[in-house]
Amino acid sequence: MLWNGNAGADGPSERKEEDWIWASKCDLRQLGGEAFLKTIEDLFPSAASRVQTLGKALQGWQVGVWEYAEHWPSAREQVEGTFKWSVEKSADNTVRRRRISRRRVNIRLMAECERLSKQHITELQNLREELNL
Repeated sequence: MLWNGNAGADGPSERKEEDWIWASKCDLRQLGGEAFLKTIEDLFPSAASRVQTLGKALQGWQVGVWEYAEHWPSAREQVEGTFKWSVEKSADNTVRRRRISRRRVNIRLMAECERLSKQHITELQNLREELNL
C-alpha cells in the first residue's frame, strides 16, 4: 500500500512521486488511516474466515477425490464413455477434476429422529410433572 510520507492532518498530499512510501498497517493506524483500513479489511476477509465460510457453504455437499488425466475428454469420448480418469497422479497427467455431489437427505431417518425427539421431550415433561418441577 502506498502512503504519502508527508501526510497532513486531512490526508496525504500529492506533491512529488518520491514522497510516496510503502506503509504497513501499524504505520497507517498511527497516521490516522483507521477508517481506510476498516474498509479494506471488510472487502478482503482473513484467510481463516474465508475457510469458515467455505466450510459452511460445503456442508450439504460431498467433495470427491482428485481424478487425473492427460487431457480433457472430448464430447465424443464422454458420450461413448471411452474416456477414463485415473485416481493416481503421474507425470503424464496434466489435468485434474473433482466431483462434487449434494448430500441426500434420508427422509425416513429424519422422521424417526423427529419422532424420538418428541417422545423424549414428552417423557421429560412427564418426569418434571411427577417431581413437581
